[in-house]
Amino acid sequence: MKNKILILILLSIPLWTTSSMAQDIRINMKKIDKQKRYILEKSSIEIKKAQQDYKKTLQEIQDNRNALLNKIAELKKKKQDLLSESKGLKKDIQALDKEYEILSSIFEKNTSDIKELVGQIRINAKDLISILKQSPYSTLKRHRERGLYPILNKATFPGMKDLKTMADLLFDEILNTSEVSLKKGEFIDRKGLKKQADILFIGPFTQIYSTGGHVGFLLYSDKSERFFALSKPAPYLIRRSIKKYLSGKTPLAPVDISKGGAIREFLYEMSLWENILSGGPLVWPILGIGIIGLILILQKFYILRKKYIDSTQFMDELKTLIINKKWEQAKVLCQSFKQKPIPNIIFKGIINKDLPREELENILQEEILRHIPGLEKFLSTLGMLAKIAPLLGLLGTVTGMINTFHVITYFGTSDPKLMSSGISEALVTTMLGLSVAIPIMFFHTILSRIVENYIASMEENAISFINLVFSGER
Repeated sequence: MKNKILILILLSIPLWTTSSMAQDIRINMKKIDKQKRYILEKSSIEIKKAQQDYKKTLQEIQDNRNALLNKIAELKKKKQDLLSESKGLKKDIQALDKEYEILSSIFEKNTSDIKELVGQIRINAKDLISILKQSPYSTLKRHRERGLYPILNKATFPGMKDLKTMADLLFDEILNTSEVSLKKGEFIDRKGLKKQADILFIGPFTQIYSTGGHVGFLLYSDKSERFFALSKPAPYLIRRSIKKYLSGKTPLAPVDISKGGAIREFLYEMSLWENILSGGPLVWPILGIGIIGLILILQKFYILRKKYIDSTQFMDELKTLIINKKWEQAKVLCQSFKQKPIPNIIFKGIINKDLPREELENILQEEILRHIPGLEKFLSTLGMLAKIAPLLGLLGTVTGMINTFHVITYFGTSDPKLMSSGISEALVTTMLGLSVAIPIMFFHTILSRIVENYIASMEENAISFINLVFSGER
């Protein structure tokens, strides 16, 4: 190819000659022709060789092209097979995805159920530990709950052995708390000493000790897993009931269903006199008022009882005597009830029966007025006492609150026990003042009504006598 290009270049070069160069050109022309023939021969050979190479290259290209086409066809077929296989695999993948989702949901549900079950087991184990610690039967078998602590460990999975331990402890507690039993045990007495005694277990509610003829209630401490006797003995009637039950004389036994709450009230229970004394110095004048009021009330009832008479029966008998003009017998009848106001008033009227009506009415009215002070005696005193008692109670309330505020000023409100005395004084005096004033006021009202009825009866019977006397004259 290079020779052909060279020839073309040589042929294309213009031959510019001049006259001076013509002879040289002819000399050189032969050389050029010779060289040209050589170049043409060589170019022809190279062209043939190039054509052969071209044919060979073309054949190789053709062969390569055919091979490539065959390979492409083979790859297309393989691709088609792979596509078919891919479709099948996609279907399998979709089926596997669905199965995976189903299995995942089942797994999650089972995992959630297992976690919930394990959580519930741990909760129940924790509750059972609390029950066992608070159970009075733990004094007989201490540290029963230790076998449940591994269940609470989140690093471990509770097995059937752990569940069996829970069930055994639970059923053991159920059996113990469902019966009444008498067992030997240890407790701390009121002096702080350990003692062995027969302990009566009434379910989980009440525990009673019996030792040396002494009986009493026990309190259970879950921290030390021990029984402690009450620092204050139970009331006598309850202790007698316990002794009768233990000796088999009665099927009844005292039970505290609050598991010690009611029994503890014995420790804080105060008698009436102790409550009254907690009210401070003002309780004494209030009690004095109550005693004076009681004496006056009893005395007043006694006096009114002595002055009482069945006026209807008396006037019926007197009416019969007056109608028959038996004045002396009427006087004797009146004198037989000498201490009664109504007969005295009628007797005064019989003596002055011959006076005019107006004068007789005045005499009888004067006699009625003479008896009224005796009937109303001490009523005003009772009214005054009924008013003074609550005022003293209110005064005690004020002084108690003042004491409470003094305590708060010096010590603050951190300890309620320091303030309890002042509050107790304030409340007890108020309660005591009202407790004294209310019955005094009640009986004062009753006695006033009795006296009013008695005065009205005297006036009524006096008018009846006057009418009876003057109706006989007509």
